[in-house]
Amino acid sequence: MTERKLPHWNLMNIFPGLETAPFQESVAALKRDLTKLEAMFDAGEIMLRATPPALDATTIERFETALGQLNEVSTHFHLLRTYLLSHISTDSRNTAAQQRLSELQQQQMRRQKLQTRFTAWIGSLDVDGLLARSELAREHSFALRKARVTAAHLMSPTEEALATELNVTGGQAWTKLYNNVSSQITAEIELDGERQTLPMSALRNLAHDARREVRQRAYETELATWEQHAMPIAAALNSIKGQTNTLLERRGWESPLAVALHNNNIDRATLETMLTTAESYFPTFERYLQAKARLLGVERLAWFDLFAPVGESQRSAPFATTGSTRSRATVSAAALSAPGSARMNRASWPISSPRTAGWARWPTSWATPTTT
Repeated sequence: MTERKLPHWNLMNIFPGLETAPFQESVAALKRDLTKLEAMFDAGEIMLRATPPALDATTIERFETALGQLNEVSTHFHLLRTYLLSHISTDSRNTAAQQRLSELQQQQMRRQKLQTRFTAWIGSLDVDGLLARSELAREHSFALRKARVTAAHLMSPTEEALATELNVTGGQAWTKLYNNVSSQITAEIELDGERQTLPMSALRNLAHDARREVRQRAYETELATWEQHAMPIAAALNSIKGQTNTLLERRGWESPLAVALHNNNIDRATLETMLTTAESYFPTFERYLQAKARLLGVERLAWFDLFAPVGESQRSAPFATTGSTRSRATVSAAALSAPGSARMNRASWPISSPRTAGWARWPTSWATPTTT
């Protein structure tokens, strides 16, 4: 029995390691910056205001200072979070990275509270007037207009703060459980006369195998394996969506679709146009599938035939032979002035052997509070 080895990210040019002084100093700097920002928000009363503040020079200066510092803190936070998720995304059994991510979630909660306060404060301002008088505001015009809509769907400050705190052990915890459980599932399958243990991602990739019997065996194995883990996965998904639906109702959204459209920056008409256009091309897609069935020599495609290759190719790129042609992915981030912080310019894919891959989430706009 063999176990396929997968690559992991080379992150040495960001921080030398999870337990090193540069990483720990960067986390400490984030905590200090959050403390300063909290004090500034309190002093400037950056929160939901019963009486909207006058749009004078003081308010504009306060806006520009708060936005700049909030963006800096968010950039710093996302650098640390992405660094940790880059470890976990290729090995969810990395206990050190998982522990550091759990610790960082406490700082994420603090940042989220500030973000929500800022959004509520923006909602109390004359946004159009602000755009007319501040160049920095104009550079963020889309986010500000979106924040104005978001602010209209916020609960009271106390409720929003409580929702953010409960999220750590609620939707966020359920999401982490789902990611860890689903990423660590493996299944045994016979390939080329040998029993192999594969993670679900590798098993799913067999849908592209040229041999129909391999595709069918992988498909049936995948379904059976998911079924074996149905209980924790269903519990996680139901809890995540349950929290989301409860919050969107309390925030006054008319439906889950309405908040999804808002978060994805499209309106209902745009969605309907996309769906109608796609539907109009269904006959063309059906003709393609029928032609593919003929090429594969079957009367009708099964689900495991959808990604089957058509034609032949002798090219392959196994992990063990790609070192000399390794691609590099560029991830931009601002340079941070905190002690021990690093510029996240590049991350490379060396050949290594983590066990399992998880999922990663990427930064969202400061203007939109999380719903889970």
